[in-house]
Amino acid sequence: MYEYEYVSVQNDRMMGAEFTGYQEIIRTFAQRGYRLVCCIPTNIIGVLQNFDLVFEREVET
Repeated sequence: MYEYEYVSVQNDRMMGAEFTGYQEIIRTFAQRGYRLVCCIPTNIIGVLQNFDLVFEREVET
């Protein structure tokens, strides 16, 4: 069985797209035993505004 965590990441700029901090989020979750499964765009208005990082790790049942 797996458990999942979702983290929303927002665009840091009004014009264009610039995302910062997502690398640290990925490293932090990896240290906790999670792996990055996918990245889901959640808000696109001309450019990507937000996306969710999806992490999973196996849990014992």
